[in-house]
Amino acid sequence: MFSVSVVIPAYNCQNYIRHAIASALDQYVSEVIVGNDGSVAVTQRIVQQFDDDNLLYIFRQNQGLPP
Repeated sequence: MFSVSVVIPAYNCQNYIRHAIASALDQYVSEVIVGNDGSVAVTQRIVQQFDDDNLLYIFRQNQGLPP
């Protein structure tokens, strides 16, 4: 058996994040990781509405473009 992780990068994508997470959780995946790169608080509230142990939420302040 194999495990599959889905990584969803998020930056001010509140219009799409709910559907993306729901779609990923409906698949056979081991975990769904949402990486929020400093977007508005709405994204975090949407992610917190999901009650699933396979969902991991990571937030960090936006660092801008790499050097």
